Amino acid sequence: MKRRLPLVCAAAAAVTLIAAGLPVGGSGQDGIFVALREAQTGVHPARVFQLVRAEGIGKQSDITLEGPDGLLPLRVWRPSDDPETQLIRPTQPLKWDQAYRLCVTAERQRVARRLLPILRHCVGFRTMTLPLAQGAEDADILVLLGRDDAYGAFYPAILEAEGFPDVASVPVERFRPGGLAGRAVVILASGTVPDALALALEDWMRGGGLLVAMRPGADLLPMLGLSTSAGAFRGGQLVADARLPLTRRLAHGPIRLHGRIEPFTTRAPPDHRSDAGDAAILADPPPWLARLQDRHGTPLPYPAAAMNHVGQGMAAAFPFSLAETVAVTRQGNPQWAGQDRDGFHPLRANDLFYPDHLDMNALHVPQADELQRLLANVIVAGTSRPIPRFWYLPHQRRAVILLTGDDHATQGGTQRMFDLLESLDRPNCRLDRWDCLRASSYLDPETRFEAATSYAARGFEIGLHVDSGCRDRAPHDLAEIMDDQMAQFALRFPDLPPQQTTRLHCIVWSGWVDVPRIERAQGIRLDLNYYTWPPSWLAQRAGFMTGSGFPMPFVDEDGQPMPILQAATHLVNENGVPHAFGVASLLDRALGREQFFGAFGSHVDYTDDYAGAIIKAATDRGVALISARQMLDWLDARNGSTLSTGSWNRSALQVTLTLRPGAEQASVMLPAVFRDEALTSVRCNGQDMPITRIDIKGIVYGFFPATAGACRATYDRAEATLRERPASSVRDASSDREGRP
Repeated sequence: MKRRLPLVCAAAAAVTLIAAGLPVGGSGQDGIFVALREAQTGVHPARVFQLVRAEGIGKQSDITLEGPDGLLPLRVWRPSDDPETQLIRPTQPLKWDQAYRLCVTAERQRVARRLLPILRHCVGFRTMTLPLAQGAEDADILVLLGRDDAYGAFYPAILEAEGFPDVASVPVERFRPGGLAGRAVVILASGTVPDALALALEDWMRGGGLLVAMRPGADLLPMLGLSTSAGAFRGGQLVADARLPLTRRLAHGPIRLHGRIEPFTTRAPPDHRSDAGDAAILADPPPWLARLQDRHGTPLPYPAAAMNHVGQGMAAAFPFSLAETVAVTRQGNPQWAGQDRDGFHPLRANDLFYPDHLDMNALHVPQADELQRLLANVIVAGTSRPIPRFWYLPHQRRAVILLTGDDHATQGGTQRMFDLLESLDRPNCRLDRWDCLRASSYLDPETRFEAATSYAARGFEIGLHVDSGCRDRAPHDLAEIMDDQMAQFALRFPDLPPQQTTRLHCIVWSGWVDVPRIERAQGIRLDLNYYTWPPSWLAQRAGFMTGSGFPMPFVDEDGQPMPILQAATHLVNENGVPHAFGVASLLDRALGREQFFGAFGSHVDYTDDYAGAIIKAATDRGVALISARQMLDWLDARNGSTLSTGSWNRSALQVTLTLRPGAEQASVMLPAVFRDEALTSVRCNGQDMPITRIDIKGIVYGFFPATAGACRATYDRAEATLRERPASSVRDASSDREGRP
């Protein structure tokens, strides 16, 4: 039987709940509402509540939820793998900024029933206020948020990670149909909208807009060219069509989906043409991009992603919440928080995945990233004007390694690695171009490093490796330990820059996102605690425990992005994966035809030659080695830069760029073929830009250096398809072994 700790976390169809170390309502009674304390505010209307039963509590219970309009109908169910838990979801989303009261009346087991009364416990809470609009009023991409999908607030972060910085979001209650004018894309993160907005969206689509609907309700299906099918179910799999240009470069094995799935079908049968050229993905997409399977892999007669023409525009639809699947894939099953699932103490983040949150046979596939690439392809292919993107890494790199070590008072371990890296630097290397080899080292409280300030001045990162004693810690205990040790570290190294990245000793974890919340309070902005381990589980397989190769914001219990990044530690010296093989496996898949790009976190502890294996594999392939702080600085700079489009007359696109300091090595991507026009030139501030044409995930892009100011991209019908161009003008991303596409 799985051991339950005081921290237990709820699983949600729409959002998840974390206990935060408190018993139900702070009362300490036997029945536990997870992560719901008395008088809590800011609860998302789409939250799913979790009840965990302690010993002595029977299976029968009466659960009620009362709001301003009286009792609400509920759906209550038990997860198949956890009979001690009940999940509770109102049949309709709650209202914004309203008070509610959730109660349970439960029988005790037969022995306790004679001695103790029936258990009754109630918790009062208040939902969050209606969110404000975010982003520019004329942003190319608009996310419409709804009360029925808490994870909708995560779409701007997903799009930002995919290089689309021109994104705005607004709840449907605050949006006015006139705000559709000038938009290229609308992502509808709600299954229902008011009738007036639905009519406006349909008119806007027919005029040329792209509407991407996530888990659309039955009332929206007709305008999307879809039909109602079977009822909803939980969990499934997506299989991209390997024969279609738009999905041919995505992973072709099943990708796991989380949360509620509401299948639909298309009015027209699937089109499986395989002879369409690259230009056809922008002119006549097929209705089915991917097929749906149930969680056991049985094929279902429904699409997992569909696209249809609507007048002059396009409709795309997913029967699941892509943002929820990405978040839960990356951060693990929130229902498992507080459970020691792998049998190894203390609790670690990998317990949120053990044993089967992901398909271990597909560990090499970054499944969350592949879903994001699918969304990016849909946006680029379905818009009525070209949409520019930033590339993921500086100077068109396809992979980078965050070389990070944990120093437990080894004999000169940190300095030896730093010296080795400096000895391999090219003459006149530049830190801003990631030409110099650099790393991070986190020192435990007993480690001495007198030269720390000198190395920091040369681009290395030195920080504290918080020691929790390798014990399970309640959040308040961990917060006190971290506060004390970081204060002592600052006294020992007063001249080091403030620490902004970290990894905890023994990778101690608590709750679903309690640890990043504690770290953020200490100034940390990038967490490396998602660590691929234990060896018996991995069975020498290298890959993506979190389904992702890139740092992205954590999502909290109410689906809101947090101001701290989750960066996985993919490469670990002690997880049983053969050293040289493990590093080569990730890098070669990033540089090769699979295009599993990434910024790969690593762990060395100076007790073996793992650092040497990483350095050799990276330098042999021209892959940069950087510190975690360099990655954080790059993301700050790239994500803080802007790309906004102006006029488009089918032959010329106006693009305005602003670049934050640190983003000077960024690259911009535009579709090399749009409709029946080919990109022929880009001119920025009166200067012609070099264009490199590269196939990325099935779409050929024209890459050019990001230059602040006004740019004009010219398309020419005379060069309508890349099939007519010389083969040498289109380069596959696998052809370059220097970490760049």
